[in-house]
Amino acid sequence: MAQDESWGARYRWHDASQDFRLLIGFHASMLVLFAVGRFLPWAFEVTCVAILALIACGASLHRRRARAWHWPGVGRAGVLRACAASLLGLFFLGAAAQLGQTFSPELFPWFAAACALILFNVLTSLKFVCMGEAEFAACCGSAPRASPPAVHEVQESPQRFPAGWRRVVGNAYGAVFVVLWIAGVGFFWVFNAALRDAPHSPTPERTATLYSHGVTAYITPAKKHTIDTLQEVLLIGVPIVLLLGAGLQFGAGIRVFDRVKPAHLARAARTGSRPS
Repeated sequence: MAQDESWGARYRWHDASQDFRLLIGFHASMLVLFAVGRFLPWAFEVTCVAILALIACGASLHRRRARAWHWPGVGRAGVLRACAASLLGLFFLGAAAQLGQTFSPELFPWFAAACALILFNVLTSLKFVCMGEAEFAACCGSAPRASPPAVHEVQESPQRFPAGWRRVVGNAYGAVFVVLWIAGVGFFWVFNAALRDAPHSPTPERTATLYSHGVTAYITPAKKHTIDTLQEVLLIGVPIVLLLGAGLQFGAGIRVFDRVKPAHLARAARTGSRPS
């Protein structure tokens, strides 16, 4: 029976595209800058980030030119995903900016890494970059192609769940994960904003206490209730979602953590052979 095995097949590192590997390298560099940022001037960090970004862009453009890459185009769904990624990214950066130290040497590498990830997600939705090498290779050649080839006739060992149900369950899990992520970002937004604006002594309107790193601030009971509710959602939801995801990924064989199409499946679909 023909089925889409991209939701249950094993993912290997070389299946990742060069663009995704460059993103990982950029994030690793930002991690180093983040660790030593307090000892470096802000201008030096900006210069490092700019040089690394130019190197990554140059390497990606050079490979595209060498492989005769063509943009496959994007439909309405891709544009909507790009808009959603942009809005969620701005929401995330807005929550982090409540700290009021966006351009400090200690936090600038972290913000640079976050911006790179948001940009990558937007470009992926618009199909300017790819997560998987098979998707990239499908858009290379002397003539443009409408879209990367889909896996239709790959015969594999019987799966515990039909391919259609694996896709439905995976998408449902992704939706729950996004809702929990929004709740988490909302918690940090409200918490940081309240801590930044709150006085350090009680007032008639601000009687509820808020603690953070040895600092005590006073906020209104209503805002305290909102913060406590979001915190409870995270304390309960994060372990449940992670355990559920691990069960789906490793127990039921439903891909929820990595959805890069394995290159050996795409290659098998093109050649009509069995996947290795």
